[in-house]
Amino acid sequence: MEAIREENNKLKAIPGRVIKALLIPVVLIILIIIILMGSIYYIFRKDLKEISKASIDYYDSLEITPEGIQSSNNPVNAEETGDIPAELRTFEILGHIYPEYPQKARVGDISLYAGERYGDPAYGKTLGESGCGAFSMASILSGLLNRNIDPVDFRDDMEKYYGDYRYYDFEVGSNGSIYNDSFLSETYGVRSADCNSTNYEAGIQALNDGKCAVGGITGHIIAIVPVPDGYTGDFFVIDSAFGLTGAYRSMEEFEEKCGEDFIFKKLIYIE
Repeated sequence: MEAIREENNKLKAIPGRVIKALLIPVVLIILIIIILMGSIYYIFRKDLKEISKASIDYYDSLEITPEGIQSSNNPVNAEETGDIPAELRTFEILGHIYPEYPQKARVGDISLYAGERYGDPAYGKTLGESGCGAFSMASILSGLLNRNIDPVDFRDDMEKYYGDYRYYDFEVGSNGSIYNDSFLSETYGVRSADCNSTNYEAGIQALNDGKCAVGGITGHIIAIVPVPDGYTGDFFVIDSAFGLTGAYRSMEEFEEKCGEDFIFKKLIYIE
């Protein structure tokens, strides 16, 4: 009986010995993984800072002219590289120049907005991936005011005004703070007003009066402006991400192209 008891005790001790034997290698593996992840994060953040600086330096060199937004240090040949040209497309509307800021804009190998944070740093979002609201507002404001207000400037102005990151909702995107009337009037001297999203005729009349609008499709914000010189249609879309920029003769035509329901969200204008 005593022998059986001793044998049982030995069997019971086996799991403990196995766990002790495995514990040290497991801990070492975890430590190695943590060190590797920390190194990767450090390298990644360093690259982002370099890209961010390149973005700021580049946009400091931009100037709006009747011929478009010009750059004195543009190394990109779009035909050779396939990149979006650094000289942004612009549209002349009632004597004002409206730029199209592409979220995927590049100068050579550098993505201008990949290193530009958008919203709370804890969210890990960038202007390039989640900033359609800022891009649309930058296009509208640049045109209305006839001066270059790029998406980075607009983000910085929002954070200066609000003192936080309330303009961006996690896993949702830009919210109504981007076109808040108090923010726009105090920062840019521009006003915003509600518009009946289902009243197409009222929206078109506002555009005919020289106003702009923020429009929305599912998960995406676009700029809606009066039809530029040389184009025909009821309204003109400036889109930062999906190639929807152009003139449209009806809401149905635009919805057919983008495959989504379309609404007017807010009117933006100068009194």
